[in-house]
Amino acid sequence: MPRSKTIASLALLVMAAVSSAAINIRLQAYPYEVVADSRSSISISIEARNNDGSVVADGTKILLTTTLGTFREQIVSVTGGRAQAILIAGNIPGTAKITASELNNQSNPSTIEVEFVSSREKLSSSSDYIEINVPNRFEYHFETRIITGAGSKQNITGIFRETNFKCDDVQLLQDSGELRAKNATFKIKDKTYNFSELYLDIKTGRGYGVTPIDYLPISKLTYSHGLITAYMGDEESGYERSKPRKRIAVVEISPTGIRPVTVAVSPETFDFKKTRKTNIATTKEELKLEDPNDLQTGYLTATRFSIVLRRELQFQNVQVYQGEQKVWSQALMSFSAGGFQGQYPMQQYFTITDSQFGVNYPFFLNLGRESTSAIRFRTGQSYGRGFNVNRGVFFDYESNWNRRDNSVGNLVLSGVGRDDYNIGLRQTLRLDNQTTANISLDSPQLKSMINNVSLSRQQSDFQLSLISSQQRTFTGPKSDRTDYLMIAERNPIKIRKLPIQMFYGINAAYGESKTDTDSTSTTGVGGRLRFQSDPIRINNSSTLASGLTLGQFSGSAGTQVNTNFNISFSKSMKNSFNTTWFYEYNKDGQTEQSLGAHRMSNNLFYRRGRLDLSLLTQKSLDADRLSLFGQFDYQFASLWKTGLTYTLNRYANDTFVDYNLILAYRIAQDKPFFGLAYSKETNRIGFVILNGLR
Repeated sequence: MPRSKTIASLALLVMAAVSSAAINIRLQAYPYEVVADSRSSISISIEARNNDGSVVADGTKILLTTTLGTFREQIVSVTGGRAQAILIAGNIPGTAKITASELNNQSNPSTIEVEFVSSREKLSSSSDYIEINVPNRFEYHFETRIITGAGSKQNITGIFRETNFKCDDVQLLQDSGELRAKNATFKIKDKTYNFSELYLDIKTGRGYGVTPIDYLPISKLTYSHGLITAYMGDEESGYERSKPRKRIAVVEISPTGIRPVTVAVSPETFDFKKTRKTNIATTKEELKLEDPNDLQTGYLTATRFSIVLRRELQFQNVQVYQGEQKVWSQALMSFSAGGFQGQYPMQQYFTITDSQFGVNYPFFLNLGRESTSAIRFRTGQSYGRGFNVNRGVFFDYESNWNRRDNSVGNLVLSGVGRDDYNIGLRQTLRLDNQTTANISLDSPQLKSMINNVSLSRQQSDFQLSLISSQQRTFTGPKSDRTDYLMIAERNPIKIRKLPIQMFYGINAAYGESKTDTDSTSTTGVGGRLRFQSDPIRINNSSTLASGLTLGQFSGSAGTQVNTNFNISFSKSMKNSFNTTWFYEYNKDGQTEQSLGAHRMSNNLFYRRGRLDLSLLTQKSLDADRLSLFGQFDYQFASLWKTGLTYTLNRYANDTFVDYNLILAYRIAQDKPFFGLAYSKETNRIGFVILNGLR
């Protein structure tokens, strides 16, 4: 046998030897944020594949859990490698951590996060964006996530919430949404203002500026025949009637205009934040770096930047630098606004996990705030907490839109050229100021269809929510199912001076299931009463919140009394420590049968110096279900770090345990860590590249 064929055969044998039968689960959420009102819903899409990239057998069951909210079905069955589940929001705002695993623990759990916000006004919309154009270039720093650009004669232009602006210098802090500018012209309503200094919170449209304002100088007042007259001047030079004049002043900015400030504003409010020593100078003072740690050498430059708040960042004409050395060029670049920090852009495209090379590279056909399309090549991706990867090779076509009429969505044809391809559609429509519709649809190989549709309408006195889910097969044995849920709830009623709001309403449901040999249907109607507390601040670092829902549902399956009580306690200490404890009692005739009625969870994060620690625990108090996800990182020298990830997932006497031990090294402080990792699941030592520069 020729030497090349022998080597190839050995490589295939090695790959087969290290393969396992574990399932890889990929999760997606749509929409990614809703109101915490116990009515709104999020569709969780599930893709389940074996390590070789093939879809799992039809009927494979996936168990879903969440730290906030409730799934209508905790266990869903896969068809054509796909499934969908409906997550109903809870009544406590926060980040819900969703976990999915194969029912018999044949997969390393996969996780995803969604947001429950406190009010409808806090939801993102297509108008929550800012776009900046710089004639030369601006810089984006990976570690600090700060965008800085400098120009002259107001040649930097931008758009913010349908408003055009221009300035000399500009800086945007991605995480906080703080915009600062020098010599800026900004339009508010129908009036244009010139600010020598500008500070603006782009999330609220409020801030401060330094600009000329009209004022009336007054030296003395006279009163005669019921009229008050103002005079300016002095006794030596004489007095004359006061006339409006201009003076430079600090003003308060709001979406409706400007007004003189009523509180003192520190001059530091307008100062640009330090990023790194750069040849893009703003002012000499900004280049005085007292602390060498302020130097950040990983950054990119571009000529156009666009950010849809909490969604996506887009760049055009990108150059990536390591210090002053250019290491990467790309015409168009995009990444998630929340999923990119402390790593180089190439690390979202190329990875090494357990000695296996992974690619997730998009070739953009066009990239804009309102429309984006790309062809994505991916292979060797790890979607769970462990090191097992999906070795399948996939080409995906992706099209995203974000229209000014609040029509937001995407179309994805995944697995182009494969027999197990899927067509996915996600769409949000703002039908009017009170009505929003969300659609989530998957069609695996056009042999079946899974879709969830939700409609929400806010009336003057109540809110109406409609949720429908449907699963239908087009080929093979018939297995169709349709469910509808309607909830109408009165707007909140304040209970005297107590920090509690009360809601009451009705709900109705209809379900239908059809096979080749059978057809069944269920109907029901009921009422519910809900109490929700305002966040109660115990001290400067601790907050308590709780909610109670009581309901009765009667129908063809009998009468069911539903009770849900939850309470959360959150504590944070600056930026180094925060933890949230959550207890829930839920009895609805379904959830307690699989996960128990009493559940507790805790999410803890601690960072101090070179130590990072995170821990997520979920425990059913009256059922055999426990999840424990831990991660520990310690940088014991400037070029060395060690880490441990631990996963324990137990359900109904089936237990999955995995841990990874990591020892990593980097050749310089501004380089990523490269190291060795032992995986219990694969039972071997492999090479890894760790995301992040810390």
